[in-house]
This record gives sequence, C-alpha cells and structure tokens, in this order.
Amino acid sequence: MDAHGEAPAAPGRGPGRRLTAAVVVLLVVVIAIVVAVVGRGAGDTGEVQVVGATAAGDGTAAAEDPAADAGTAAGPSSRGAPTAGPPAGTDPPGTEPPGTEPPGTDEPADADRPGPDQPAEGTAPGSAGLDGPPVGDDEESQPQPAPALPRLELPSVPPASAAAEGSLVAGFPESIVPVLVDATVRSSSVAAEDDRIQVTLVATTEAPAQEVVDEYWAAFGAQGFAQSPRPAVPGTEAHAFTRDRHALLLSVRPNGSGTVFTVAGVLVTG
Repeated sequence: MDAHGEAPAAPGRGPGRRLTAAVVVLLVVVIAIVVAVVGRGAGDTGEVQVVGATAAGDGTAAAEDPAADAGTAAGPSSRGAPTAGPPAGTDPPGTEPPGTEPPGTDEPADADRPGPDQPAEGTAPGSAGLDGPPVGDDEESQPQPAPALPRLELPSVPPASAAAEGSLVAGFPESIVPVLVDATVRSSSVAAEDDRIQVTLVATTEAPAQEVVDEYWAAFGAQGFAQSPRPAVPGTEAHAFTRDRHALLLSVRPNGSGTVFTVAGVLVTG
C-alpha cells in the first residue's frame, strides 16, 4: 500500500481482458458470416454439402468415392436438376387408350377372315395346305402301280416224273423254258411233287455263249423273271432268273466252236 492508503492495481490484467473480449466478438462475427454463406448455398442447390466435413472426419471419403467428388464439383447443373417429364395432357409411353390395340397387330376383322370352307389368301385353287393332298391332279406325281405279270402257262395237273435222252420229255413246260432255235437237246426231265415241278434241259448250239445268255434273258424277262448273275466254276457262266416262287438257273460254257447250256429249276403250279 502507498502513503495514501490505496492498494496498487495488478499489473497486465485490464488490457488482457479487453483483448480477449475483442477476439470473441470477432470469432462470433466470422462464424455468423460463414453460417450465412453456407445457408445461402444450401438454399440454391437444395442440398447440404457435407463433403468437407466427411473428408475432415476420416480423410478417406474422397479417395473411396471419386464419383461423389465429381458430382459435387459439377454443381447444380449436374446434380439436383429436375427431370423433364412428358407434356401435360399426354399419356406415359407404353399406355394405350382403352379399346385400342397395340401397334404391330394387324388382325383382320371377322368379316375379312376366311371361313372354314374358304381358302386362305394366296392359296391357289386346287391346292391344299401342308396337311392336305398333293397339289393338283397330276397323275405323274402319284406312284404308279407295277404292271401285272404275264400269266405262266403251267399244266393244271402236274406231269408224271420222267426223263428222256436226245429229246424233250413228255410234260416238259416248253412254253416257259423254250429250246433255242438250231439247238440240239441232249437230255430233259421233269419231276413233280405236290405243286412243284422240277425241270432240267441240257442242249448244245453253234451259237456263242453270250448269244445263248441274251436269248434266254429276253425269253425269261418277257415272262416277268428278274435276272441276276451267280458264281460258277471256272470256264462256266451262270445266271439266275426268279419270279415269285419260281426259280430257274442258266449255265453256259464254250464247247469247241459252239456252246453247251443247261436250264434247271423249279416251277410252282399253285
């Protein structure tokens, strides 16, 4: 205390309080300005940008979501912009008024549809669909039946079994197995059993072997026999002639300047 009885003031405390109060006021003003600016930006874009807060919180949001940063940088023109809808008074795409058919359906009216007895459009008269008969009446397109085979002249009663040398035996079916012109019969035979007749003819001729084959081929073919070659011993040529249950075998072999030939087989009377 001094001589006047007053206590001296504490050094440095008065000016420090005034400085602290000024700093507090300044901070309040700055915060108010920042709040006003942020509030104005949120009002323009309709969004509250929290990118800075998130980045300041963990430091990883910007690195993990680059698309979010790009969207934020784009501003109001790319985010938050309203999408233009269809004009007023129009229906959304894909909806049709009641009672109308969707585009692409061209179903004919009942009056234009062909009846059950009426051919479809584009179908020519006389033709049918896939399940109908062949188009047209062309007989050439139809399978033709095989021609009837000529009747074989066989005896109604089988002949008695017999054989002859130098001539044809009685009952030999010469109408089916003819003897070639200028041929000499060496032997012939017939043997009947039930409805089967076994025949054999051996003869010689001055004609070559191929001519003998051709003559019998023509004679048997005219009666409906089918021909096919058969294996034979060396020096001999053999041909089979068949029709139904009838079967004949012709074999020929050269003999000097002529040919020796044999016809043997079975004919059925039934």
